Amino acid sequence: NLPKASGDIAEFQFAANYILSRVKQICDQNGITFALCGGTALGAVRHGGFIPWDDDVDIDMLRADFNRLQKLLAADEEIVMKRYYKYRFDGTEAGHLTRIKLRRSDQYFIDIFPLDYMSIEAGREETAWKEKEAFCEEYTGKLREIFQRHGFRYKGTELAEAVPEMDAEVDALEKEYLQKYEHRFLADGQHTHFSRGVGVGRWLRSVYRIQKAEDYLPFEQDALLFEGERYGAYKNHEELLRYQYGDYWSLPRTLGQKHDYEHAAYSQADAALLNELRSKQKKNTEDKE
Repeated sequence: NLPKASGDIAEFQFAANYILSRVKQICDQNGITFALCGGTALGAVRHGGFIPWDDDVDIDMLRADFNRLQKLLAADEEIVMKRYYKYRFDGTEAGHLTRIKLRRSDQYFIDIFPLDYMSIEAGREETAWKEKEAFCEEYTGKLREIFQRHGFRYKGTELAEAVPEMDAEVDALEKEYLQKYEHRFLADGQHTHFSRGVGVGRWLRSVYRIQKAEDYLPFEQDALLFEGERYGAYKNHEELLRYQYGDYWSLPRTLGQKHDYEHAAYSQADAALLNELRSKQKKNTEDKE
């Protein structure tokens, strides 16, 4: 019964929800599955939509589908996948994340995280986690070198920025390390476990660490209701929420935006784009009726 968001958060939530709905439409048409995750999954379970103070949308997708969606969106006129780079902890932790954004604005987006399978013997999860983290930190060191060559520096905030001139080098680096990853962690071809992708920052890899695939995969289609539309979820998604949040039905002690430093002031062009999206959404609803 908590009141919905208002003001800038409500504006961002509307745009993010529009992007999420478009992603679902494209994925459904092409046999691609994904799961709501993090605060988005929590909001779906606890609030039936956005957590009122939440200012982002998160989805997880297996690597093969992630690559397919990237190619599909490259030809889409409205939304596109784009890499953003980030430093944390005074520039000591380098990483990148991928967002699906409106082509006409950098203000509105959702976060998408690739998942990579692993082949691990039962009981070796903790050892495998340490090995994988060492591998990821090796990648991070190479990534930091690219940052330094291009003058990408920590600016006192954890702002995620698009830096197109770095993309080609990072693409090549990620491809190299994904090949090494498959050789090292999928040598026997068994998909026993999964974790978030190599290039994803440590702060995002640690959300799930390493989990057994049979416990949470495959994704369940249309399992969660989010802002009036059904979306995919992890199998046993409530168990995964407990792993991540503990007693997730209890509200946090403090309420507020987590990413307010990432959202620039809304421009007139952004406001006009939102009005266009609202008109388009209204027309689509009327057409369905």
